[in-house]
Amino acid sequence: MIRNKSNLEIFDSFIEKYGNNNYCQDKDIVLISFEQPPYCGVNKNDSPYEACFNRIACSMDICAALGFSKEEMYALIAHEIGHIHYETRSMDCEILDKEIKADSMAKQFGLGDELASALQKMIDSGKYEDVKEDMQQRIVHLSQSRL
Repeated sequence: MIRNKSNLEIFDSFIEKYGNNNYCQDKDIVLISFEQPPYCGVNKNDSPYEACFNRIACSMDICAALGFSKEEMYALIAHEIGHIHYETRSMDCEILDKEIKADSMAKQFGLGDELASALQKMIDSGKYEDVKEDMQQRIVHLSQSRL
């Protein structure tokens, strides 16, 4: 079950479009906003979205600054659902591998191209230099898997 605790329109529209997906039904997922504390265990940083345990937090301010489309935001939500579904926090592997595993959820939602586009916008912003190479590798991985 997926619940919108912040009453953000993007979460409502995501739930309307994808809420019946099995991956949205098998765990209790709570959608919250960074701009409306408390965000309960999710660390506010420079990420547009972040998952922690069963919570996905969104920063509409960062999403707006990066110019994400609705579909790109859907892809980022699906990616965060991937972190929750695959329990990547407990995976014993490199961070890039965890991100690629979570990316696979966006692909399963049919949002792989939109996720690649969102990652490119993050790279182009110049604000994510510390993870730029990982984002580039993720984009390559997303593009290779659709061939």
